[in-house]
Amino acid sequence: MLTKTPFRIGSYQINPLENTVVNQEQTNSLQPKFIEVLVFLASQHPNIVTREQIINTVWDGNGYVGEKALTNAIWHLRKTLVDKPNQQEYIETIRKTGYRLMYAPHYQDDETAAPVNLPLAFEWRTKWPSFLALMCVFVSIGLLVGWFSRNESAPTYNEPELLTQYPGRELFPAISNDGRYLLFSWRKMDRNTDLYLQDLTQPNVPPKNLTNSDFVESRAIWSADNKTIYYYRKKQHCQLVAQQLETDEVTVIGQCASAGSGSLTLSDDTKHLFYIGKTENDGASAVYQLDLESKQQKKLTCLTVCDFTDQYITLSPDEESIVVARSLPSGQYQLVLHSLITQQEQILLPWMHTIRGISWHPTLPKLVFASHENGKRLGYEMDVKTGQLTRLPVEGFSYPRYDKNGDIYYHNWQIGTAIMRIELDAQINSAPFPLLQSDYNFRYPNYSAAANKLVVVSNESGNDELWLASLDGTNRTQLTELNAVIRDPVWSHDGRFIVFNVITLTDNILYLLDVATRQLQVLNTQLTYHYKASWSLDDQAIFVGNGDDVYKLTLENQSVVKVTDNGVRYLVESAPNTYIYSKRSKKGLWTKFAGGAERSIFDDVKIPSSTGWQLTEQGIYYFKVLGSDYRLGFYDFSTGQHQDLLRVPERTYSRTRGMAYVPERNWLLFTGYETPQVDIKRLVQK
Repeated sequence: MLTKTPFRIGSYQINPLENTVVNQEQTNSLQPKFIEVLVFLASQHPNIVTREQIINTVWDGNGYVGEKALTNAIWHLRKTLVDKPNQQEYIETIRKTGYRLMYAPHYQDDETAAPVNLPLAFEWRTKWPSFLALMCVFVSIGLLVGWFSRNESAPTYNEPELLTQYPGRELFPAISNDGRYLLFSWRKMDRNTDLYLQDLTQPNVPPKNLTNSDFVESRAIWSADNKTIYYYRKKQHCQLVAQQLETDEVTVIGQCASAGSGSLTLSDDTKHLFYIGKTENDGASAVYQLDLESKQQKKLTCLTVCDFTDQYITLSPDEESIVVARSLPSGQYQLVLHSLITQQEQILLPWMHTIRGISWHPTLPKLVFASHENGKRLGYEMDVKTGQLTRLPVEGFSYPRYDKNGDIYYHNWQIGTAIMRIELDAQINSAPFPLLQSDYNFRYPNYSAAANKLVVVSNESGNDELWLASLDGTNRTQLTELNAVIRDPVWSHDGRFIVFNVITLTDNILYLLDVATRQLQVLNTQLTYHYKASWSLDDQAIFVGNGDDVYKLTLENQSVVKVTDNGVRYLVESAPNTYIYSKRSKKGLWTKFAGGAERSIFDDVKIPSSTGWQLTEQGIYYFKVLGSDYRLGFYDFSTGQHQDLLRVPERTYSRTRGMAYVPERNWLLFTGYETPQVDIKRLVQK
C-alpha cells in the first residue's frame, strides 16, 4: 500500500492525503492518480521504475487504461514540478525503460507536518489567476472531502412522484407556499412557450395558461402571499416581470441576460428580489438585488472586471446570504456563498461539472442542485457546513426546488441523443434517419474520408469517451478512457489524428490522439478554455479559440500565434491562409485572408451556435433557430442564396454539438434528440 505520509522533494511539499503539491505560497491540487504515481516514484528513489511497475501499482495492472493515463499523469506532474528560472525537471525519462525521481524524498511525521492556515472567505477584487490559486487552496484544506467521496448513503426520499405528463416539455417547477399550486413553463411542439398553473388538489383538471403571449416565459417564483409571480420572459431581449394573479397585470421590473441561464429568489417580506441580470451599460451577467418598493437595484457580484458568469442563485433561510452557481472560464462550475451583510464570498464547492439549478432547504443548512455528467443529469444534496455531498437516487434530475416542507420538485430530463443523418440527394424530403441510436447517448459526430470512419462521443462505457465506428454504425471501438467530459472531436485531413477537448474538474485541456497507436498528447495552448478546434489544410497546425480570439498552434514546435480577434470563436481554413469563421453575438459568417481585411459571407441569418455550421466545396450548411422553429439551411457559394432544406420540431437537433458532412454519400450528420418529453416530478421526504 502506498504511503500517505507527507514528504518534500526539492522545493515542493507533497501531501498525499490532500492530493496537493505546495511550493512556497502556491498550492496545486492534482488528481489522486497523479499523486499516487509521484508517491510510488518517491518510494523507489533512486531506482528506475518501469512503466509496467507503475501501472501494476497505481492502476492494478490495467494496461489498457494505464498506458494512456500514465502518460497523462507524467505530463501533469512535470507541468507542476519545475523550478524556475533554470527549468530543472523532477522526473527523468529513461528511454525504453521508465522513469526516475531526480530528487530524494524527505518524509515527515504527521504530527510535525506544518499546518496550512488559509482564509475561508475573500472579497472578489482580483482577476482569474489569483482566483484560481484560491480555489486550489480550498481543495487542499479538505473542505470538500465529502464531495470527493461522493456519499452514496441510504436515500432519505421516497420514489419520485409524477406530477405532469403532457405532450412536450414541462420545465422549471415552482410550488406555491401553501403547497397547492404548481407553476411551470410548458414548451409545446410548434407553439409558444407559456407559464401554466396546475392545481395539485385537482390533478384531472387541465392546467391554466397564465401568460398566453409571444414571449418565452420561464423560471418563475411565488410571493409569500401567493398573489404575485415573478419570472423571466424572452423574445429579442430578456425582461424580468411581475404578474398579479388576480388581475393578470404584468409589470416589467428589470432586464436579464438574453443568453445563458438564470434564476430568481425572493425575501419572505417580498421587499427584495435577487436575480441574474444586467444593466443597459453593463452586459455582464451578475447577481442583482432589486428593492421592489423603491425600484432601486444594486449589483452584488462582478463589481470589477470578472471572468466568471453567474448562472443560478438561492437565498438562505435567514436571508443573510445567497449561494451562487458560477461558471468559470475553463468550463467548470462552482458554488459560492455570498454574504449580503459583508459582501464577502466563500467558496463552498470549487469544481463541478455543469450545474443546472440550485435551491436552499427552508430550515436546514443544506443545498440541492443538479449536475450534468457523462450524458446524465444527476442530483446532489450538499451540507453547507461540512461540504459533504450526497447523491440523490434519481436520474434526469434538473432545476430542483425545495418547497416549505423540504420536498423537492424538479423536471425529469432524460432525453437521449443519437447521431442522425440527412440524405441530401434524396428525391423526397424526409425526416432525419438515426445512424447511431441505442440506450446510450451519442454526440459530436465527425467524419474522416481518409480513414472512412466516424468518431463520436458516447457514454456507452459509463463515462463520456471517444468511440470509432463505421458509417453504418457498426464496428464500434472505444478510443479513450479518460473519465472526463469530452467534446468536439475533429479528424485531421489525413485521417491519422483526432484533436478534442477534455474538461476535468480542474482543467480544460486540448488533446491530440494518434488513432493508430492510441497515444495521447496534451497540447499546450496556454489557453484557459478551448472552443471547437480545426486543422490547417496541411495538418501541420491546429486552430482553436478561447471565446475571444482564435489561435494557431503549430504542432512541430508548439508555437502559439493569435490569428483573429473581435470575438471570433470558431474558424476553418478554407484555402491556404484563408479563413471562414463565426463571431460571438454576430449574425452570419465571415472570411478573410491572413493579414487582410475581413468581409461578411452573409449577415442575414443568425446561427444559434458558433460551431453549428459545416463548410463544403459547394457551400455552407448551418442550423437556424427562431423560437420553436428549427431548420437546416444551406448557403450556396455559386448563387449567393440561402435555401431551407429541412424544418423539424423544436429540439430535434442539438445546436451546439456540431455537424459533419460525408461527401461520398452526400450525407449530413448531426446530434439529434429523441422525443423531447420532459415531465415534472416530486421527491417527498421519508
